[in-house]
Amino acid sequence: MKNLLLILFCLPLFGLGQNSLFKHDLSNSIVATKDPSKTIGIKLNSLIEDKILLDHPKEIFVNIPFFNNNDLAVTLERFNINDNALPV
Repeated sequence: MKNLLLILFCLPLFGLGQNSLFKHDLSNSIVATKDPSKTIGIKLNSLIEDKILLDHPKEIFVNIPFFNNNDLAVTLERFNINDNALPV
């Protein structure tokens, strides 16, 4: 019985960790291509964006919604564009 209660308590916590930075936006009427069936609207999750901006991680893993309910898995790495700048 204790194990069942522990599992039921922990299930919502796993759901919180599965948030995505981007979600499908079905309400978006903007078409970026000539063929509307080849356009996917996405929406930025501002709560996750704020967390990323506050934490300043060196690397983040992002799943971007794609066609046929597939996601593109992308790794973004932080860098400074001025590190390799030529002297003036």
